[in-house]
Amino acid sequence: MRRILRLKRRICPDWSVASCTGSVDGLAAIGRSRNAVTQIAQSAITLLYPPSEELSLRLSHPPRSGENLLIFADARQVS
Repeated sequence: MRRILRLKRRICPDWSVASCTGSVDGLAAIGRSRNAVTQIAQSAITLLYPPSEELSLRLSHPPRSGENLLIFADARQVS
């Protein structure tokens, strides 16, 4: 987290919470664009296993709207 904050400060030296928060109206709109949320989620995930060629053999269809999807993440902190 500190690394991310250092990088943000390098990009925007005057960074502060006040300068990064939008209006209340803007905050209320977050997550309302299903297309944008879907695109961000698809870009944020990397399939490691099984290979994409083998995936269609293991799954009959991609996850549908309303179905649950389990994602494992490694959250080890290393110095």
